[in-house]
Amino acid sequence: DWCGFCQRFVPTYDKISKNPKIKKNFAVAYVNCEDENNRKDVEEFGVQGFPTVYVIDAQGKKTQLENSTFFNNDSKDVVAKKALELIGQE
Repeated sequence: DWCGFCQRFVPTYDKISKNPKIKKNFAVAYVNCEDENNRKDVEEFGVQGFPTVYVIDAQGKKTQLENSTFFNNDSKDVVAKKALELIGQE
């Protein structure tokens, strides 16, 4: 709630999570990194800044997306395209 970067990312997150190709190929989720119950996930993914976005393929390979792409006018398209490329779907 307090993180300005996360608040700025919300519209992009909403658009990405509603993208038909993303919905078909991904489960989109978010984790509250301040919640102690999520400490294991925060450590596993090495979260040091917010927002942190990963694409995880069916084999469990984790790819972190560049934060610099999250705040441009075309960010929803760039992030969706990159995620689909990582799993071989375009």
